[in-house]
Amino acid sequence: MVRTAESRDSLLAALAHEPRVQVDIRIGALKDTRLSFAEGKAPEVLLCDVDMHDADDLAALHFLKREVINGHTALIATSDSLSTAAIRSLLRDGVDDFLPQPFTHEEMVEALRTADAKTRSRTGDSGGRGRVYAFTRGCGGMGATTLAVNTACALVGAKSARSRVCLIDLDVQFGVAGLYLDLENRSGLIEIAAQPDRLDAELLKAAVSTAEGGFDVLTAPAVPIPLEALKTDVVGHLIDVARQNYDFVVVDLPHALTDWMEAILLRADRVLVVTQLSVPSIHQTRKIIDALHDDGRSQVPVGVLLNRYRKRWGDSIDLRQAEKALGMPFSHVIPNDFDLVSESVNRGVPAYAINRRSRFGRAVEDMVASDVKDFARAEANASSGS
Repeated sequence: MVRTAESRDSLLAALAHEPRVQVDIRIGALKDTRLSFAEGKAPEVLLCDVDMHDADDLAALHFLKREVINGHTALIATSDSLSTAAIRSLLRDGVDDFLPQPFTHEEMVEALRTADAKTRSRTGDSGGRGRVYAFTRGCGGMGATTLAVNTACALVGAKSARSRVCLIDLDVQFGVAGLYLDLENRSGLIEIAAQPDRLDAELLKAAVSTAEGGFDVLTAPAVPIPLEALKTDVVGHLIDVARQNYDFVVVDLPHALTDWMEAILLRADRVLVVTQLSVPSIHQTRKIIDALHDDGRSQVPVGVLLNRYRKRWGDSIDLRQAEKALGMPFSHVIPNDFDLVSESVNRGVPAYAINRRSRFGRAVEDMVASDVKDFARAEANASSGS
């Protein structure tokens, strides 16, 4: 639904190179249109051109979301007057994405992918796609990469059958996941960023290396590149291809809030912020949590992972104090096992693979088992219509 012939032409131009997308365009003011869809005939995506200064248009959009379309239809709003306040208002009303006008082909494609990811998350439909873990940290030195590596290793045996797992190191400047696994940093990410249209299952397979422990790794580049060298649509496409070909995708994020972080957040089943029990790290972790929940992203599944925990008499901060400061409980607590983790890094083998029955190994395994049960429960509820 667009307001003018010019908007129609802009939409057609943006989708000119997307032959798989079938478009039904109607011209007119949203407030004057009475849309209805027969059972099973609702579109996968509904794009509405909204006059953000017209209360009747906004009411019509709200009515569409509430009464006309179901959870299987994604709703994208577009307008030539999208302020930050307007965007937040749209997100609060349940709009899946928004497109400021004029928009490009790349922006339209990314909006479609974003809307698809939100719809699948809302309906519990993984579409044959793997689950996505994203690891970040409140500040440097928290052990997020160690936990990402060992989570990937533990996920290989998380199901009764051998699971396909891929670890993606998106810290394109200082990523060390490959070094932790005795793998050479390769140029796969750079090639994907340079030629995103070529990215498919075969290219991804050629770009990854296999680590001891039985999971694949897409390493950070051997030569650091700027964070902005990765684009939002490229990162989103990378995660989509990965989860189409793996049961689990583990993403190690940089210690930075990037423009393309949104693409990860929309696709993640778990976002784990790794921290330690100290005042600075708890303070920084709270800032990260607030940032992840900003701009209407309250549905992002964020948890806090307390790493290297060791109860000591006389500590100036305890678990309850830390959880109160964070405004949420710790999702999991990983005990300090310095000797084992140091040995694993020096050998280039995950600590979980060296000794899964250690305190560290059991904690990682318990975390993974709990999450896999949650995923299975969500899928069962979705399939039963709960």
